[in-house]
Amino acid sequence: MNQLRLLQHSFIEPTMKSTFGKEIYTIKVQGVFRVLTALGVLLALSLAPVQASTGGKIAGVVTDANTGDALPNANIIVVDSAMGTTADEKGRFFILNVPTGTYTLRATYIGYAPIQIQDLIVSTGPLSTLIHSIYSRSS
Repeated sequence: MNQLRLLQHSFIEPTMKSTFGKEIYTIKVQGVFRVLTALGVLLALSLAPVQASTGGKIAGVVTDANTGDALPNANIIVVDSAMGTTADEKGRFFILNVPTGTYTLRATYIGYAPIQIQDLIVSTGPLSTLIHSIYSRSS
């Protein structure tokens, strides 16, 4: 009898009696969805801090050394990795989820000499590593 009371307070409840005198049970679908939703939210919240702390951010602006004009669509890559990006129309760029460590950054733009920044240290946290990549025209 105690087991029957536990079932009545959970997701299963008796709905009718069969012709043999035994109760037929049905599952309350709403209760199951509530529990699954709660578990999904808890899982998502528990993974959020782990995902946020997986790496750092490299950000900067690519400009012409002589005029200070932005160089849109400049290519910025992290040497010896698959990470990289393209600068926006104002020369700004950012690379997210960079694992902590020391890197070499290379920026290229058509008509300009490429520049390489070595020993760039990336760490996790809310702050970005800000790089102002300055180019001079190639001869």
